[in-house]
Amino acid sequence: MTPLLFQGQEWAAGTPFPFFSDHHGELGQLVSEGRRREFAYFSSFSGENIPDPQAEETFQSAKLDWSELERGEHARTLALYRRLLHLRRHDPVLCERSRRFLSAGSREDGQVLWVQWRTPQGERTLLWNLGAQPLEDLAGLPVGSGAPVMLRSEDPGGAPLSARPLVPGEALLLGDPA
Repeated sequence: MTPLLFQGQEWAAGTPFPFFSDHHGELGQLVSEGRRREFAYFSSFSGENIPDPQAEETFQSAKLDWSELERGEHARTLALYRRLLHLRRHDPVLCERSRRFLSAGSREDGQVLWVQWRTPQGERTLLWNLGAQPLEDLAGLPVGSGAPVMLRSEDPGGAPLSARPLVPGEALLLGDPA
């Protein structure tokens, strides 16, 4: 499917992305009032905490800090997105866009989500640890223990599961690279 990335998401930008607009006169006033009414349903917002979509400072707060691209977690996140997009474009299995090659599910305990691509070119399995504990074994998942690691979201080196468990929130892509 087509990946949808929003402003700065590809490097986990630290800047917010609030709704802002530049309407003049009555329309601008109506947009601001409508926004306050919409947020009134959320207890964590009070009238002062709602960014005015017409205010210059709301627009300015959304401007990206491009220097983040080269620092720490931001740089690692950008590298991961680049690697994922490269795989999507060049891996013979992941290039196949037909849904007929896809299956998905979760382990019985609901702690691991899996997505599998089975095409004439090969097989790939994505595992995502949704639980609070590290995942150390593949029991109850549609993948063999010897499947090679192509990518780990938290480890650019792609350490095998036997070397380090899958930490909570981490994803793992298994399959024979072409």
